Amino acid sequence: MPATTEVLKKDLRKSIVDLKKLGSEIRGDLRAAGADARKQWKHFLEPQLANVEKLAKNIGAASHEAVARTAAAFSAFQASIKTTNKTTKKSAPRQRRRSVAAKRAH
Repeated sequence: MPATTEVLKKDLRKSIVDLKKLGSEIRGDLRAAGADARKQWKHFLEPQLANVEKLAKNIGAASHEAVARTAAAFSAFQASIKTTNKTTKKSAPRQRRRSVAAKRAH
């Protein structure tokens, strides 16, 4: 049984390190994200990281599941930010071209 506990502890510590790295990446992505995304991160997702770290102190299956759920939520959020940023970057040049074309027409 102790060997299983040690394996679980190692896996949980690695998962938390990975989760912190993902959180840092998301913070970088948020610079280009909209206000809604920043609000969602600050009020909902970022506090989950602190909660998961607290749960990890009580090593167990429930802690491992909480880390997995939080990691999935972080990954989904990061993907949505990147999709939104790509869409925004693609549409912005078109809007500028239209306004330049409109100015030329006048």
